[in-house]
Amino acid sequence: MKRIIIIIILISICINISFSFNVVNIEDFKIVNNDDNLNYIFPKPKFITFQASRGDPKNIYEFDAKRPFIELTNETKIKFQNDEKSSTSSASQQQKEIKTKQHWTQNDIEHIKRYYQYLFKVYPIREQSTTFKDIIANNRNNYENTTGTTYIIEIIKTPTLSEKDYKSTHRNTIPFGSNENYEIVSSQYGITIYVNSKFGVLHAFKSLFQSGNLVLSNKSNNNNNNNNNNNNNNNNNNNNNNNNNSNNSNNNKKDINQRNEKIKKLYFYNYPFSIVDKPRLNYRGLLIDTGRHFLTVEYIKQIITSMSLLKMNALHWHITDDQSFPLEIPEYPLLYRKGSNHLGYIHNFISTTDNKTIEEQQKQHQQKQHLNYYKLRDIKEIIKHGEFMGVRIIPEIDLPGHTLSWGKAYPDLVCSCPNYLEKRRNDVNGEYTFSAPLDPSNDLVYTIIESILKTVKSVFTDPYLHLGFDEIPFDCWIENSDLVTKMFQKYNLSSPSKYLSFFLKKVNQILLNLKNNHHNSNGNSILMWEDIIPMLDSIDQNEYLLNNNDRDIIFQLWKGRDEYDRFLLKNKKPFIYSFGNYLDPSYQSCNTFSECLFKQQELIQEFEKSKLMIGMEACAWEMIPYGDIKSTEKDGISKHDRGYPDRVWSRLLGIAEKMWFKPMFSFNETENKQLTQSIKDQIKENSITRAKYYIKILDLIVQNQNLIDSSKLNKII
Repeated sequence: MKRIIIIIILISICINISFSFNVVNIEDFKIVNNDDNLNYIFPKPKFITFQASRGDPKNIYEFDAKRPFIELTNETKIKFQNDEKSSTSSASQQQKEIKTKQHWTQNDIEHIKRYYQYLFKVYPIREQSTTFKDIIANNRNNYENTTGTTYIIEIIKTPTLSEKDYKSTHRNTIPFGSNENYEIVSSQYGITIYVNSKFGVLHAFKSLFQSGNLVLSNKSNNNNNNNNNNNNNNNNNNNNNNNNNSNNSNNNKKDINQRNEKIKKLYFYNYPFSIVDKPRLNYRGLLIDTGRHFLTVEYIKQIITSMSLLKMNALHWHITDDQSFPLEIPEYPLLYRKGSNHLGYIHNFISTTDNKTIEEQQKQHQQKQHLNYYKLRDIKEIIKHGEFMGVRIIPEIDLPGHTLSWGKAYPDLVCSCPNYLEKRRNDVNGEYTFSAPLDPSNDLVYTIIESILKTVKSVFTDPYLHLGFDEIPFDCWIENSDLVTKMFQKYNLSSPSKYLSFFLKKVNQILLNLKNNHHNSNGNSILMWEDIIPMLDSIDQNEYLLNNNDRDIIFQLWKGRDEYDRFLLKNKKPFIYSFGNYLDPSYQSCNTFSECLFKQQELIQEFEKSKLMIGMEACAWEMIPYGDIKSTEKDGISKHDRGYPDRVWSRLLGIAEKMWFKPMFSFNETENKQLTQSIKDQIKENSITRAKYYIKILDLIVQNQNLIDSSKLNKII
């Protein structure tokens, strides 16, 4: 019966949706009732229906005041079920599905329960709206839940994905093939959630906490009159017994204390409501850069928490770069002892550890053998937190370029090219802009790469491994005559493009060896920046990028769509798109919240049709873990914000919603002439209102002004 009701609701939703396609009305995009939390879910859900929205908006307050509540606490029972009958497949297909169906595991159940408790602990008390206060006054009994109603949360796991759907999302979601869709249906008995995986449950919980009213209320409100009667009877019966009176007095005080104890309660007064939601893109990522600035373990965990609350699911961790090798490699400890934060500053000598002057930093470097780096136990702690938050952690070891830090421990690993480096020097940033590649002619290079990748694969659990392959300075290789001579005499190679293909072949063999030696149990997919494509000739492209059957290769586009048009579309290669979603000041950036949200809508629609884009990723390059700090660029004049609270979150809100929510219409006026400027303005106003509300929630949950500062959003609307 319950499923029939849900089907009817979904049919009515579809009818409303088809109607909105035909007639675009500005009223469709307004927040009709500013006091209703269902309007403020962020990112915006796919569909929401709730009873009050179907009537006259003028009568919403009066209508709601007569409605009962759903009340949830951290003690609310969560019931887990498996939906065995919801499949529309044939009988034989259902038998196959039942065989492969995975019911709720005990680990999933414990994870879901702990996450529910976590949200109750960290989510801030909502300032009660005028509407909510009016309803409390008119419906006090329901607010205090003296009726004895016991509400539950019922979580029903629907059948697993079909083989076709599984393959289409393989390696692109967490876990592979399990989607993040969820459906919430409310009733007088509580909340029912339909999902395919635990990650859908986590998203559903986030939306519930945004759409409900979290308030402080009495822990126990039941049967107060009965308690008073019992107390009076006890006193009358015990008049002749002082000891009993004393005991009763103590018991009465205990009862009073219990009645006065306050706990968080989550109220839903606008039901029945339903939310049907799914992510627009399977991969919704954020890149952090610890190759330029060390971020503490706790800071990274707070980043993961914040992006998870924005329903993002992938942290791309750019660990190493020219400026630092901050990763423990047990077999080669000098890599991190000498290579971690070897410069001690980024742009304009901004310190990587604190606000010391450049002279103080240099003195500190002379006194210490090494600076901050990530121990293997630190990485395990970060991964564990990511798993709890539903965020995968993808490591990047950038090679063969951006490896100057490797040479601090082992100088022969890096190609020597002093003339090339000197051309990159500038008075503002000193040696910070120096970048040098590995020496492909040195056998030790491949020995150490194997050790690094073996270590990475032993600790990171994600099937994706990012190997960089961007901005490889061919000029540096050409300048080194010893390298040129050795590559020609020993391998008959005479161009930097062939040096690169030689290097790539070596790395492929290392990966294959690790796989055969069981160091590759966590998957085969390799990510590369798009730079590798034009750097290889057509023969090597076919051999190493197209016909590589040992592993999947996914390209990350950061320069624009040129390689998509020229190479990826023709060869049907998957990609992640980052251009236009950089958070640092650069030509790849979006500079306002509205630009980050709306500018690429038509482009995403085009990429979606190709079915090659698995997702998008925002990139926080060279950012500092505190606010109100600026860097001077190499022209010596331009100054830009470099702090996480200044640049990252105000823009990331727009990108996160763009990756999650797919509009029901086209932003292209030639395709949708009814989308007038006034409607565009209303959509923008709605999005900004919700963003302003939710960044305050993030600010209160994280409680770290060096990470999130909600006041910064107003500067870049």
